[in-house]
Amino acid sequence: MIKELRVGNYVAYKGKPSLVCALDYDPKLRKENISVVYKWGEPPYKTNGDIQPILLTEKLVLQCGFNQLDDYTFDNDEMEITQDWDDQTVYYITTHANEYTVSGHRIEYLHQLQNAYFCLSGGKELEVNL
Repeated sequence: MIKELRVGNYVAYKGKPSLVCALDYDPKLRKENISVVYKWGEPPYKTNGDIQPILLTEKLVLQCGFNQLDDYTFDNDEMEITQDWDDQTVYYITTHANEYTVSGHRIEYLHQLQNAYFCLSGGKELEVNL
């Protein structure tokens, strides 16, 4: 189960990229309910937790509006991410916003990148073009 979801995060549901549109918790069943849509405006699907994270790839990073600086480094207005040389499915964030440095935060999945961007940009959503 993915733990760090927000409304607007992308996940895979039945093998298709889907947007989280609602999160709630059923105290009787002690279970989290997650609803997704394939695109905004469509009727939602209750997933019963049957979702998977979307693995971050170089192609996906570029689809999120990052610029490729070299073979392993990408940036946008808010942050820089670096691909691990040994494990190219792992990325690390570096930012120097507001006189603070965040370095070495491990990112493997699209929703983690979306959440990091949201936090570091002061509440802006990362535009993802799937």
